[in-house]
Amino acid sequence: MKIRAIGLGLMLAAALAGAQPAQQPFAVLLNNPEASAFHFVLDPPELAQFDPGSSVFANVVYDYFLESPATGPTLFRTLPPGATLRLKDLPEGTHLLVGFFALPGRRDYPVRVQQLLAGGGMAERFYTMYAEPSLFRARAGRGRLAGFSATGAPALPAPSGTTQEGAVPFASRGELGLLIDNDFADWEAIPVLRSFADYSPKTFLREQIGGGRLELPLAQSRFWQKAGTGLFELKIVDNGPNLYLYASTRSAMAEGLSIYLYFRDPRDRIGENRVTVELLPAVGAKAGLAALWVKGHGPVAAGTLASGVFFLEAALDKATIYGALASGPQAGFLEISSAYHDRSSLSYEEFYYTRLALKDLPTPDTLFDVRD
Repeated sequence: MKIRAIGLGLMLAAALAGAQPAQQPFAVLLNNPEASAFHFVLDPPELAQFDPGSSVFANVVYDYFLESPATGPTLFRTLPPGATLRLKDLPEGTHLLVGFFALPGRRDYPVRVQQLLAGGGMAERFYTMYAEPSLFRARAGRGRLAGFSATGAPALPAPSGTTQEGAVPFASRGELGLLIDNDFADWEAIPVLRSFADYSPKTFLREQIGGGRLELPLAQSRFWQKAGTGLFELKIVDNGPNLYLYASTRSAMAEGLSIYLYFRDPRDRIGENRVTVELLPAVGAKAGLAALWVKGHGPVAAGTLASGVFFLEAALDKATIYGALASGPQAGFLEISSAYHDRSSLSYEEFYYTRLALKDLPTPDTLFDVRD
């Protein structure tokens, strides 16, 4: 009789357990207080086998962004600026959120990784996503962001058949958006190619009009770091038909300043300036000029140029310049100097800065390769 009572009790307990409602799924609220859209994926299968707490996890996520997905584009869910999104029907436990903030006008995006806890005694939890501190910065136009441009990610309709709420494919890749307009804000996203903050040449060249050319110690210069001769930062991008160049100076640019771009060819004689672009900043009502000098020919326009007091930008026509190189750009290189022409003494001083291989100049595909 006792055994039968125990059996009936077990059967009753099982029946009551079966009659209880199934455990409800959990939810997480995501808030984006930033001024930029946040794009993310939840529980990416490629990262499932890795421990987010390990010291190498940042490198794992970096490789995740660097690699192209095995099949189709990665579908990122979008959390607009200032918005809140509910992630519903989450199984209880810890989930991995991987995403980035698409900063307007930039191509390097702060990457955030966040572990989300669903359940644990709460039906709904709340998380706020900030752009910083970021794990690293991923570059648009590459890997999983191959279709994403600096112009932003418009919310396009999700492909038919997708089950991810709010998932949007990225817009097609665009140009860098550099304009030669004396507004230098569009250069802020472009990495510095050369910094000359602590640079001083040991010697300089002085030439008297109608006289000889002398190489002298820098201490004898009258115009070093004056009138814009002291360059501060240099940025160059080989973008399609143009070479885009930006230069800033330590002192205000003045009339008489020239920045020389010597395009060298291996077939040229040593010391021969056969193909030269001279950048002349604007002075007063006088517009700036980019002039191409080819030995044996008169000067021609090499592109467009705009300048302010301490900044200069130019778009140079590659076909015109490279067409004057006998061996083409693959074998050529570029040397850069600044010079000041002193009309009162009919002399000028020139200061050498750097040498760059034309084939190694940054392009939109290589510009952001270095991790921040």
